[in-house]
Amino acid sequence: SGSGGNSVYGGGGGGGDGSGTGGTSTFGNNGLNGDGAGGGGGGGFGDVVMIGGNGQTDGTSGGAAANGGMGAGGGGAVAGGNGQVIITPQPGGVVYCTNPVRAHGSIIYNADSQVMQYCDGANWQAMGPVPGDGAGGCSNPTKPEGSMIYNSDHAVMQYCEGDEWVSIGAWAPPGAPAGPTGCPDVGDACSDGTYYIGDVGGGNYYATDVSHESTLITWNDGSANYTTTGATSTSDGQANVATLLAATANADYPFLAAQYCNTLSVHGYDDWYLPALDEVNAFANGGSPIANINGEYWTSTENSNDRAFTVYISGGTWYSSNRPKDQDQSINPFVVRCVRKP
Repeated sequence: SGSGGNSVYGGGGGGGDGSGTGGTSTFGNNGLNGDGAGGGGGGGFGDVVMIGGNGQTDGTSGGAAANGGMGAGGGGAVAGGNGQVIITPQPGGVVYCTNPVRAHGSIIYNADSQVMQYCDGANWQAMGPVPGDGAGGCSNPTKPEGSMIYNSDHAVMQYCEGDEWVSIGAWAPPGAPAGPTGCPDVGDACSDGTYYIGDVGGGNYYATDVSHESTLITWNDGSANYTTTGATSTSDGQANVATLLAATANADYPFLAAQYCNTLSVHGYDDWYLPALDEVNAFANGGSPIANINGEYWTSTENSNDRAFTVYISGGTWYSSNRPKDQDQSINPFVVRCVRKP
């Protein structure tokens, strides 16, 4: 039942078996009081500090390892904290944040605002919405508030902000590779030359750059042999395009705007599709257009047997219309911009 040692820069030692008192630390995290197999040690100065996983609570394997440090101080009992993270000091010495004092690169969970934060060398930067909400812990997997996990199904780090998992970075559909890098915010240009457009209907999606737009393409084959296709989703362009590509018996097949995207191979990908109405509207970004969008754009959403939806976006103005599927492109050309979901 011995007590954990104290420390100025290192993490406080964990309490010994039984009921020892956890050591304190001036800059690191205090150790936890012992409980069964002992409390977890606190992370040292500069260590990444997170909530550790729960230990066994049967009185023999130790109490919960909540607040077990992540770093040299180690996690708490049995199923305690996460592995060590090495922080590389900046040239010229250690820089740090205050309240609490931690070195650059440190990560903490701010329980007051219910958000994970990192130290950029001067300030604590939020890694999710502020403030968070909810309480009671998260499920799937079951973890206490402040826990951090890597979700391998969606290739993203997540933390529990009270009662739900919040993603840090781009979310990817199950089984799919992670999306492009270097574009965390809507409208950003990505490392592969695409643009991050956002999340419409579940899942992030990306657009080609403006050089791969196409004009002088009608929605259908350019004839007045109109047919009803059933491609009516306003949020799922992939489903619309699948419907259009399969409608080979329709009198106005092929549907050229959808076909253009389906056969496009740029930026290292060949899974492009013609976006649905809501997906094109997202380019307007609430009046601040992104991805160099400008003009009237075809969508894959059918309005009637002879018309399909378009979206006009220019500056702070945007609105949807329905246009003839065989619109004469020499008089009023509409634009095709293709998107993809990783």
